[in-house]
Amino acid sequence: MKKRSNPIRIGVSSACLSLLLVGCATSLERPVEQLARSQSIIDIAKGQHHNANGDLYLQQAEVNLAAARVAANNENYLRATQLAEQAEVEAQLSMAIVKRRDTEQALDEIQKTIRTLRDETTPNGQ
Repeated sequence: MKKRSNPIRIGVSSACLSLLLVGCATSLERPVEQLARSQSIIDIAKGQHHNANGDLYLQQAEVNLAAARVAANNENYLRATQLAEQAEVEAQLSMAIVKRRDTEQALDEIQKTIRTLRDETTPNGQ
């Protein structure tokens, strides 16, 4: 069986890298594009969820985006950028988890169908 990559580990690594890169840069302008991009990704993630209220990563993304907007309004643009990027990463992680869950459900259905077909085609005595 193939080893699956852990979406949580990937998300955390992406978040750390993202924050590191942002920390090295200075931002003197309001991060309008990053705020908009983060909002768009959160909206996409919400559309993929069957029960968006149950997903902690999506909820945290929304919290971080709201905090990013507050920081931007307070002219703390570097912090606003960091929070917005963190929100984006969390929304992407949320989408990856949903995709994995959906893929696992589809795989379970396929395996169930294969077992049923196998049982139907196997003679009773064997």
